[in-house]
Amino acid sequence: MFEKLKETHALVWAVRNQLETDGSHFKTPSQLRSLYHARGELCEAFDLWMRETDPDEARNNERDDSFSDECADALMMLMTALGENQFSDLMYNDAIDLFNERYYQHDIESDFNRAFENVGNAINILKSDQHYTTVEMVVTDTIVLIAQTCPPSVDRVAFRLARIIAKNRVA
Repeated sequence: MFEKLKETHALVWAVRNQLETDGSHFKTPSQLRSLYHARGELCEAFDLWMRETDPDEARNNERDDSFSDECADALMMLMTALGENQFSDLMYNDAIDLFNERYYQHDIESDFNRAFENVGNAINILKSDQHYTTVEMVVTDTIVLIAQTCPPSVDRVAFRLARIIAKNRVA
């Protein structure tokens, strides 16, 4: 999983850099704003999961995206928040250890509540100017959490990036 996530992280940054080099208006958000976007994408993914698990709950709007797509969008924003060169095997291994230690009984509700908490913690750490490595660890932990909870989302990132390229390509 580490190599796949590392490749995906590199792909996210390659697309971001190429779009900016080409003069696209697709701007890479700051680390803080990336975390805000990640939180929004996690909420959208969880909303889709709730719709799928209880379709009798009335909602006033339909969604075209899948749970995996929304998780992929969250992964892209988390990988953006990490920075271009920050996906390390040390942080990944620590995150896997935490995942295995804390989550021996996996369910989407618990995993997503942890992801929401992690992103909120990372935002608070950034806003209080605490050490960057702490943010990196919390974000890496969240990436592993989402990748383990929704494995198809890692593969969906490339498809979501292709859509972004198509929408933002400079003519």
